[in-house]
Amino acid sequence: MRSCCIFHEFLTSATKDPCRVAIVHAGGGLQLLREYRTRLNEASSYSNPASIPTLDLNFDAGHISSSPRFFPGDECFTYGELLSAVDSLSRRICCVLDGGNAAHLLNHPGYGLISPEGHLDESYMLGLPSVSYMPQIVGVRIGPSVEYVVAVLSILRCGEAFLPLDPSWPEERILSVVSSSRTRLVIQVKDDSTMKYGGRPTDGGGADWVDGCGSLVIYFSMKEKLLKNVAQATNLVWPCESNRQRKFCYLMYSSGSSGEPKGVCGTELGLLNRYWWMQDQYPISQEDVLLFNTSISFVDHLQEFLGAILACALLVIPPYHELKYPEYTVDFLKAYGISRLTTVPSLVRELLPTFDISSCAQLIKSLKVLVLSGEILAISLWRDLHDRLRETTILNLYGSTEVAGDCACFDCKNMPDILEAEVLSSVPIGKPISNCGIVLLGERSKDNVGEICVSGMCLFVGYIAEIYPGQTLKDDCTQLHFKTGDRARRLPSGDFVFLGREDRIVKVRGQRISLEEIENVLREHPAIWDAAVIVQNTNGDCCHVEAFFVVRATDECLEAAVNCVNRDDDEELIASIKSWLLRKLPPAMLPTIFVRTEMLPKTSSGKIDYSMLRSSTYAPMKLRREYKRNISDNHRLQLVKKAFLAALPVEDVSDDDDFFMIGGNSISAAHVAYNLGIDMRLLYVFPSPFRLIKALLDLKQNGGLANTDVMFEKTLRVDNSMLSSFELTSDIRNNKLLGELVEENAGIRIHDLVKLNGSQITNLPKKNERLTSCDESKKITYFPSSPYGDLSLNMDDPWLSNCGLPRRCSFSRCNSIMVGSESLLKPKLQGCVSLEFTMHGRGHIQELWKVLLESCVDASPVVMLKDGNVFLFIAYCICQVVVGCYKGKVYFLDCSTGSILWSFQTSGEVKMQPAVDEDRGLIWCGSHDHHLYALDYKRHLCVSKILCGGSIYGSPAIDKARNMLYVATTSGVVSGVSLKVTPFGFLWRYEADAPLFGSLCLDSSSGNVFCCSVNGSVMALNPKGHSVWKASVGGPIFAGACISFTLPSQLLICSRNGGLYSIDMDNGAVLWEYQTGDSITASAYVDELCCVIAKPSHPCHRLACICSSSGRIHVLRIHPNAKKERAAGVPGNQLVEEFAVLHLPGDTFSSPVMIAGRIFVGCRDDYVHCVAVKT
Repeated sequence: MRSCCIFHEFLTSATKDPCRVAIVHAGGGLQLLREYRTRLNEASSYSNPASIPTLDLNFDAGHISSSPRFFPGDECFTYGELLSAVDSLSRRICCVLDGGNAAHLLNHPGYGLISPEGHLDESYMLGLPSVSYMPQIVGVRIGPSVEYVVAVLSILRCGEAFLPLDPSWPEERILSVVSSSRTRLVIQVKDDSTMKYGGRPTDGGGADWVDGCGSLVIYFSMKEKLLKNVAQATNLVWPCESNRQRKFCYLMYSSGSSGEPKGVCGTELGLLNRYWWMQDQYPISQEDVLLFNTSISFVDHLQEFLGAILACALLVIPPYHELKYPEYTVDFLKAYGISRLTTVPSLVRELLPTFDISSCAQLIKSLKVLVLSGEILAISLWRDLHDRLRETTILNLYGSTEVAGDCACFDCKNMPDILEAEVLSSVPIGKPISNCGIVLLGERSKDNVGEICVSGMCLFVGYIAEIYPGQTLKDDCTQLHFKTGDRARRLPSGDFVFLGREDRIVKVRGQRISLEEIENVLREHPAIWDAAVIVQNTNGDCCHVEAFFVVRATDECLEAAVNCVNRDDDEELIASIKSWLLRKLPPAMLPTIFVRTEMLPKTSSGKIDYSMLRSSTYAPMKLRREYKRNISDNHRLQLVKKAFLAALPVEDVSDDDDFFMIGGNSISAAHVAYNLGIDMRLLYVFPSPFRLIKALLDLKQNGGLANTDVMFEKTLRVDNSMLSSFELTSDIRNNKLLGELVEENAGIRIHDLVKLNGSQITNLPKKNERLTSCDESKKITYFPSSPYGDLSLNMDDPWLSNCGLPRRCSFSRCNSIMVGSESLLKPKLQGCVSLEFTMHGRGHIQELWKVLLESCVDASPVVMLKDGNVFLFIAYCICQVVVGCYKGKVYFLDCSTGSILWSFQTSGEVKMQPAVDEDRGLIWCGSHDHHLYALDYKRHLCVSKILCGGSIYGSPAIDKARNMLYVATTSGVVSGVSLKVTPFGFLWRYEADAPLFGSLCLDSSSGNVFCCSVNGSVMALNPKGHSVWKASVGGPIFAGACISFTLPSQLLICSRNGGLYSIDMDNGAVLWEYQTGDSITASAYVDELCCVIAKPSHPCHRLACICSSSGRIHVLRIHPNAKKERAAGVPGNQLVEEFAVLHLPGDTFSSPVMIAGRIFVGCRDDYVHCVAVKT
């Protein structure tokens, strides 16, 4: 028996088995797929790709915890949990819409009783019968997730209408939609949510952007405590059982023929009719597994999740935007056994290259129904699918937002019969589904061609702009038709074949877009005079949007009082236009090709001649070749763009985006280089995806670069299949060395080292000059003759006098301490500063001073105490200041005057902090030329040069007791060097499984050395080079480990995923983990001169400082006996907690130094900062 409404249908299904899993957030399986792909890429670099086995998870019991197919890390939600969540949220919604103002219901200040026009009609207020009413609009700004499903069901349960607000939309578009629809309320995930399934988390002022439109905000998460007894909503009336019926149940915006987005008001009957038709013809069973991956701005997403939850099938939701890449999608379908998939033809075409015999065998076992819609399905694509998926039912559906998504269907099993009688280039759209009708307007008996007009239960009730002014819709049974603007031909079989559009509304990747709307936005750009937009088809049925534009004259820009970009620089101009469009349009409407032209072609009537624009002869051939690259070889480019996205804090990367202009730096460049298996220096010369892939092809065809050793050639491995069909780059064709290219381009790249010239030094504070400070009593002395930011503070400061420090000592990153000429692990502390606070109390961080260096400060500071003064160096300091630079030089400076005593030239960039060997009077310094240099700082000469087989980023570790030096490289090799006799030589080499960028860390008591790799592995090696243990954290590691005697047995590891991990130095077990929510590429520092006393009877806790890439300084309180506490059963999250946080105004890649509550750190706001922890 069919239910009267969607929620009753859901209730009937859900109550049959409340314990049954309804929805799974599929993060665990995707993590396994990523690990597999990483191993596959590594193996393919060494082996014949044909010999590498394809992914066959085989749903092995070792990976899967239960059946259906769930993986460790997946989040499962039962039908009972969905019912409880819907009950709670629907009561909150009703309470708020009825005028409630409880803070726990709304989580938003300033709420008052609001009754917008059109809420309740007069007949309802008087208790009289009424046929229909205008529902209130409730926006849902959540991506595909269980929260989105619960929000939609809750709104339907309340009798109102839901409005999907795609989180990927620009804020300006969301504001426009919310305002024009008179949205009463917006539901979104909580501010502090770190979920990967609800889109981008909102910032602290998440509600502010809606305030201007008069809308309220409810924050909702499945992780919060559900509210059950909400006032004013104890007994919700079923909407379908009241005397009032809503006119529509959902509002979705799509492009209109006028060039403005239109709000389509769809009915519950239309959605139910589509569901019932599918259940009659191709029923969804409880054994089916459906995928929810369609954007919520696309109407097809409604049946994706409704079909699953109404039929008691399993709904699998991948992390938001994670299935952009074909190889992941196919693996994902196999891993979770997806049995029904809805997608667009263009995406399927991208998946085809990843279909091999093994893939198809597994897909055939699981994929029973493939639903294609939104675009023309080419005959060629159908044939490819038919050959590979012979047991799969392939449906080609036709529809639009105005007809509840679908109104016609063609079962592709009938294609052979159709093709025997007809010559077609595309698959028919079929016949009308149940309770729907299609007629061709203007159809003539001769050709059976006309405009598609739709009628029946699927029809929408109108556009929101036409309804609100008071235009009443008909409630009688008058037959209505919707003119779609699509042209079709009727075949003798009764099936319809789609021919094209009557107007300039097109579909790209299933999304209906208005070309006129894009043109209107382009013309608003201050540098553009006129614009025209077309859609071109490539590869049969793959569409792309192409924009032609005419630039304003310079004087017109001035008259308009705008600052035009450089009109002569096409790249700068196009970058400006792209940025403009990103703020105005959804991603689906962004052009992929831009062509600048002097004038647009016109017809005899003066209108733009779009047919001329589509011709290949219109645009100059040079420009055509330049911009057409955006659509060619898409699959290969996606591999490079995927690597960019994995390393950068951006959601999308275009073919022409400059890696360093969109947030890249040397750390993220190293991440990209590792994922692609290439030399990192290529990114500095070829920073965009397209330029990089062309360069890789040239390198492959030319057999690598000249003057490189075997280990270096190892880093230039590239998959041949990724590099075909590209033209040669002239620079490499002419045998120009990569080193020369890097040198030429280095000046325009963002570098990470401080570089000061004489003029900058004079602008810094002079000796004894007071600096702007939160504490004016502090006197800071500066030596202007040194170009490296030397800073001297008076030791009479109580901060230092209470600590009992030696008169000569220095502190550097990773808790490296030197007293005199001795490196110490456990210095004797005569006095320990105590910060007292009550249990669960917090401190705060106060800025004391900062020094402007006029260049981003990524190098870690060194704090040195000498003869009553404290010096701060942005370099390494012994009796001399030692610093390396991008030019490959290592400078030795007088620490008092800053004058250069000596310099040594290497053959590559020097980006590491040198290691000092006082016993031999040596400085050990690594270079990008793959050599480790031993430099005698007393006699000013190089005594040894050791080839290590890879670039050296991290500082070596020196074991004085065993006369050993350990060094790691980006080729993934850790080497042990004997220092007993000269010449120095290798005793052993250890092959890690990934590049090593962080400094090595030594436990002097055991002799074990700890190294961290970019794939998240942490390894302990004994003095003989044997592996003691190997552990893994949740993300890449680019910084060295930290050891402190105040935290026995704890090895602190910072990961780029935002986590700080404490690892047991004895066995590699993770003792605790703390998530900051920000990327971390610097090392931690434990304050060994400061402790926190919670209670007199409790052990003294320690403070550790970590700096995230976004500029946040996190100070954490850490239990010193974590290993003992864990053995006693204490949870890890009780061993660490946040103590204080401060946000610096710039990104931070510098490792901090923390001494007695003072933190010294460099920042990309061009300052060195000193802050203090207070209670």
